[in-house]
Amino acid sequence: MTKNIQGYAILENLLNGNKDFVNGELSILNHQVDTLKQLKNQQHPNAMIFTCSDSRISPEIIFNCGLGELFTIKTAGLAIDNNVIETIEYGIEKLKIELLILLGHDNCGAIETAKKYYPQKGHFDSLVNGIYTVMTSATISTDDLAKTYTKSLENTLISKSDIIKAAIKDKNLLLIKAHLHHDTGIVEILE
Repeated sequence: MTKNIQGYAILENLLNGNKDFVNGELSILNHQVDTLKQLKNQQHPNAMIFTCSDSRISPEIIFNCGLGELFTIKTAGLAIDNNVIETIEYGIEKLKIELLILLGHDNCGAIETAKKYYPQKGHFDSLVNGIYTVMTSATISTDDLAKTYTKSLENTLISKSDIIKAAIKDKNLLLIKAHLHHDTGIVEILE
């Protein structure tokens, strides 16, 4: 099987954009209403980013992208439900996006909540239940737990969606797991 060459090229561009962000060299030109007018009847994003709703996480800025370049999905703690799955499927089938980045981050409030209440139920269950599946104790560091959880999301998506599973298997979708470090701004690719 061949690699998803286009997906890797897009990933390289995004990581270069992240370097620009880290170095304070943002060069985004398409943040004006003129760009929005040009996109009013169509969209052709290069990548999908599934990330946390945290206000500190703005993929367009972190990856030095502008309007129309990213198809962004956000939920608190990267909680996965049918809406998230169908949004990703839409990106694959209708928008023909070839790169999906699952982007976790440092100091995640949903991860902190999961640690606080583990293994109890009844406290933000739709946010913490997925996180609980990778927890063995509440003593793991928040950032290590965030990385472990982000890595687990690939299997969750594949098990819940034949469309996502087939796109990955057929090399039509490159799925990357990543973590944003707040102290540096660097997006780390997780293995």
